[in-house]
Amino acid sequence: MTLAPYQQSMDMMLKAADIQMGAFHNMLITDEWAAIHYAASTKDLSSGNEDGHDVMTFLHFVKDGDSVRVDKAWSR
Repeated sequence: MTLAPYQQSMDMMLKAADIQMGAFHNMLITDEWAAIHYAASTKDLSSGNEDGHDVMTFLHFVKDGDSVRVDKAWSR
């Protein structure tokens, strides 16, 4: 399976839209997990229409030697 068509679609979407992070609402951190709640807006550059929405991003951290890195992340 190739990801080329998906990558091309994502590239076109990102070139056609302006995505901005808005107001930060809050963040919870427990052990190796974090949840971040913030506002975001997407503007269609061709039509000028703007869509605002709230986003929850979840992160899982793992220890990597002397540092910590994000192992998994997903947003809703």
